[in-house]
Amino acid sequence: MKNAVAHARKTLKQGQKSFEAEGIEFYRQWAEDYSKSGRERGVADAYCYDTYSSVRKAAVKYLRELAVKYDCRDNLEYAAACFEREAGELAKAQPLISWDSPWGVDEDRSRNLAPILLAAAEHYEMGMEYLEKALAQINKD
Repeated sequence: MKNAVAHARKTLKQGQKSFEAEGIEFYRQWAEDYSKSGRERGVADAYCYDTYSSVRKAAVKYLRELAVKYDCRDNLEYAAACFEREAGELAKAQPLISWDSPWGVDEDRSRNLAPILLAAAEHYEMGMEYLEKALAQINKD
């Protein structure tokens, strides 16, 4: 969980390129990129979609299993619920950005995809906030 939070909170350092963004910063940038005209859907988008959606689905189950073992059950359950909502948003994005979706520039796709990615990013960030609270409780004990 510590590594997940560290990844989520990582920000670009001076001189780094935008494609080196990670976690929340990447997610928000991804949504913003699709809110601009001319955004081309490429291999990196399908890879990131696949990774984010599969990892978050796994996180839901993992956190719910952990929740019964720790005193910070509520925060782990809340985090799981946030990641479940994120996975739900990503499921909406599947026909727009997965490996099977059309390549290239498609302004209608971008217009539909940007708000989905933004909502997913917001759920992800909220889930990380609950993970941070859970970690603080675990470290306190």
